[in-house]
Amino acid sequence: MRKFGYVCMVILAWIIGRGRKRTVNQPEWEQDGQINKEWEKMRKIQHNMKNQYVLGLGYLESGEYDKLKKLYMDNIKDMDDSHKAVQTGNKEIDMIINYKNALARQHAIELKTKIKLAGSEKRCAADIVTVLGNLFDNAIEACAYLPKKERWIYVEIVSDHTAVLIRMSNLYNKIVYGSDGAIITRKKDKKNHGIGLQTVEEIVNKHQGRLEINTEKGIFKITVFLHLYKR
Repeated sequence: MRKFGYVCMVILAWIIGRGRKRTVNQPEWEQDGQINKEWEKMRKIQHNMKNQYVLGLGYLESGEYDKLKKLYMDNIKDMDDSHKAVQTGNKEIDMIINYKNALARQHAIELKTKIKLAGSEKRCAADIVTVLGNLFDNAIEACAYLPKKERWIYVEIVSDHTAVLIRMSNLYNKIVYGSDGAIITRKKDKKNHGIGLQTVEEIVNKHQGRLEINTEKGIFKITVFLHLYKR
């Protein structure tokens, strides 16, 4: 049960941290009402899920593991094995990807994955969860601007005994770049723009890794390479 609690803590830490750093605002668009409905639906789901995880964190801190497990089971009871995107054997990675897949499914976003793990990635599970969480948030948001037939996210994760590579790609529309080459958000809240990618960059620097972004042919592709050991 304590192991279950640890796995939950990894996910909870990312969600609570994300909530403190970033404010979700209505995107600036002039498209049909259906897209606006999709966005509002996404905001509602994220808000409700955050409240559930705050409650879960309280159970975890007080050692009420039975209540914590019940809370999780109640929230995922409608997501059986056939709806799970991955079952890699790494619980942290499975939980964050399957959670984000459930959110993506709510918005008709297809998730495609290619994952090959060596087991050594467990050394930095919390950082990997944070990277994946932020990348998924950006990808799901980008897909919300697209027609449903163009909504897909491709995720590739490969690890060996020394490093882990994470690659995520999706179609995008009208990403704007500043004079310094940095990505500028479409949100009105410029103060908090790009926090997700800033967090990813901090983790990349921590692990002496590499971050690459490619936007050719209308596909946003981001590659994150992390060293598991200090060089």
